[in-house]
Amino acid sequence: MVFLLIGPPGAGKGTQGRILSEKMHLPYLSSGDFLRELVVKNVPISRQVKLYMDKGELIPDSLMKELFLPEIKKLIVTQGGVVLDGYPRTLEQAKELESLLLSLSLSNRNIYVIELTLQKNELCKRLKERVFCPSCMRVFQNHDNFCSFCSTRLAKRSDDTMQVIEGRLRKYELKTRSLHEYFSNRGLLLTIPGEGSIQDIASIIEQAIKEKKLDIN
Repeated sequence: MVFLLIGPPGAGKGTQGRILSEKMHLPYLSSGDFLRELVVKNVPISRQVKLYMDKGELIPDSLMKELFLPEIKKLIVTQGGVVLDGYPRTLEQAKELESLLLSLSLSNRNIYVIELTLQKNELCKRLKERVFCPSCMRVFQNHDNFCSFCSTRLAKRSDDTMQVIEGRLRKYELKTRSLHEYFSNRGLLLTIPGEGSIQDIASIIEQAIKEKKLDIN
């Protein structure tokens, strides 16, 4: 099975993606974490990726296809599925991913698209306050100085400034928001409100998945 988590920056895709990964016993793959790790590795492509990320810009579709799709394919083939966080982000990426899944004989009954929604003022608040663990890449809100999972000192993302945040949300509305209609038309979309406790939202997602399974059986 393949689970796609989409929604604006700060909606909780990473947190819910990790929870879903554990529940479904599938690997978790975040496009943001993947790209940040690529920057740290300092390979030839790292500088180019870092320039886009520091400006809060989306990585071009052609580059994401080259870097990210092989990772997705590898996990599906070796692990039987994947929980994807933050990919696809454009219609072109969605179409490329759809082609990949079809080539791997995955039908719509094995694909779940979970869209997390949240009001803009709450998104901005979350993004300004969040910190992350450079080691395990988990994200925290209003947290102590050290990661609860691996005890690494937490850090602030370089692109979590108000100027960059506003730009990222505008780009989301322009490019990524159209994914709602795309996946809805295919009967794959499960829209989940992002307000509430982490566990409450996780429970709503779990129930929505169960109901979709019943619908397609």
